[in-house]
Amino acid sequence: MSQSRIDWIDYSKAILIMLVVFAHCPRVPYTLDALIVGFHMPAFFIISGYLHKCQSSGYNCIKKNYKRLIVPAFLFSCLCYVYWLLKFLLNNNFSVKECIIKPLMGFFIYDRTVATPVCGVIWFLVVLFLCFLLLDCTMYFIRRKGVIILALLFMVITTFFAIFRVQGLSIWVLSTAYNY
Repeated sequence: MSQSRIDWIDYSKAILIMLVVFAHCPRVPYTLDALIVGFHMPAFFIISGYLHKCQSSGYNCIKKNYKRLIVPAFLFSCLCYVYWLLKFLLNNNFSVKECIIKPLMGFFIYDRTVATPVCGVIWFLVVLFLCFLLLDCTMYFIRRKGVIILALLFMVITTFFAIFRVQGLSIWVLSTAYNY
């Protein structure tokens, strides 16, 4: 059975990937960078949500998303951790707090004052997993109207955080998603 691709989604993802790379280049003017980061990650989340389908039971869907998102994020973070640890130990002494506890917390908390995120690019996979989890639970318990209400609620909350620059929202790497 072959699945047909949706052209506008493929083109959108290609453009968004190029914008992500461009936005991470040095010497990008601040105004242009702010314009790009203001929509490229929300657009990735919207496309991911549009394509997300949970055909099986809630548990199987969560298990599938866990294997698809969290396992690769964890494995890549382990590779980054080995590199980070070797680099850290070249200039610092070993301590359980700095070498084990803070990097482990850094997988879940993206706040450098509390934890040490050794692989910052992974935040997207963790937050996407949490969004899918929330979406699946909402669809299971509240159905489609609940998803619309929840989406509107999060839009209001996000706007509030952006307007009033609320700090301290660092648990589960949500601070990175709200950073822009």
